[in-house]
Amino acid sequence: MEEKFIKYNSQDLRLIVSNYYNNKRLYLGLERKDYEDYWDVTHNLDLSSNLGKDIVYLDSSLSKQLKSLLKRKGIIEEIVGEMPYNLGMYEIAKVNLEKIKEYDKDGFKSFEEEYNKCYGKENNKKINQYKKLKHKSNEIEI
Repeated sequence: MEEKFIKYNSQDLRLIVSNYYNNKRLYLGLERKDYEDYWDVTHNLDLSSNLGKDIVYLDSSLSKQLKSLLKRKGIIEEIVGEMPYNLGMYEIAKVNLEKIKEYDKDGFKSFEEEYNKCYGKENNKKINQYKKLKHKSNEIEI
């Protein structure tokens, strides 16, 4: 199967899908086709286990241009809130799991297996039935 790339500033970027080691949450990254540069799309916070499978914290260093591109490509569906954490403010985004799978099938399969071992499939259904995420000091209401 041919690899699918995202075009950005005349560069071909691949979307990397994986898990964070400590909590099996979704990790997304971007790397150039030649493996020279790498960007984190998501950020792992201690609060991450409270969120659904398709909810991520966006890395605060992610440029507006890359964020906009990921929205246009349907990878980021919407920004659903913000979370203050330590000295930073992190956007909370809902991502399209089916779209992500198109870019990295093997990485997505591995992510899903690890996530389901940790959280279980039934938990995913319950968590993903949120209406809105909002912050109240350092708590997320779902």
